[in-house]
Amino acid sequence: MTTLYSVVQYVPDPIANERVNIGVAIFAGNGPKFRFVSRLDKARSLGREGLGTVLDLMADVRERNFGPLGAPENWSFDKLGQLLGKWQNTVQFTPPRASTKDADLLLGELAELFLHDRGDADTLVESPEVVGHSTAAREVKKAVKDALATRLGSGAARQLLRSNAPLQGRSGIHDFDIAIVNGSPLVAARAISFRVKDDARLRNAVDAAAFAISDVTKVFRKIKAALVYIPPTQSNTEAFERAKSLGKKLHIPLVDHTESANWATRVVRGISAASVGLLV
Repeated sequence: MTTLYSVVQYVPDPIANERVNIGVAIFAGNGPKFRFVSRLDKARSLGREGLGTVLDLMADVRERNFGPLGAPENWSFDKLGQLLGKWQNTVQFTPPRASTKDADLLLGELAELFLHDRGDADTLVESPEVVGHSTAAREVKKAVKDALATRLGSGAARQLLRSNAPLQGRSGIHDFDIAIVNGSPLVAARAISFRVKDDARLRNAVDAAAFAISDVTKVFRKIKAALVYIPPTQSNTEAFERAKSLGKKLHIPLVDHTESANWATRVVRGISAASVGLLV
């Protein structure tokens, strides 16, 4: 049986095109299998921009939330190549290649060949800075999933929930950490951490998140969208104050990550079973 495989790479600046291998993935048998490095030291040496995306991917792998990558019907050169090719930002996959070796044996050999610091999806150590975004994203994902399952059932949660969801705005497509989608998006959230260096990149991330939410709400007027955040350790940081100012100006709810469960319960409560064609 042919097994397709790919190398997962961290690319903090796609323009500079500097990259480092952070994992390997195979597609065969009873589902995709990943092996990641146990630490991100080498990745951090290139820059921290986008490390939260790496941790989000690892969290999805631990939860076996593979999306279209988990469907065997997509494991052909053409289809898998198209899916992997959609990852064009800070996390990228190499084009799929084929092997006739046993899947588990191949995974170990690929890790030996491409990863100098081998580990698995459960062993990567997060630095205090990186924990920020990844923690906020995971908490809001879990909160929305739990609230949706409570309101409409676990089947509806699986059917309607989207991770790393691309949503269409008036000016373009924007990625959200979590979304409830039934034809059109009903709920969406972006996550951000202010426990990183308060510099131009963080302020740009604030602007990007605010613009994404504002732009999507111009198309989907009834969507409940919010920015879920990890607060800074010091008060009155420039980026955090900017986020609060933009939130007020653009009418964007800012939700402390510790309140993500309460926010999720409120917004999901507003989704009627009839609106999604389901029975409670």
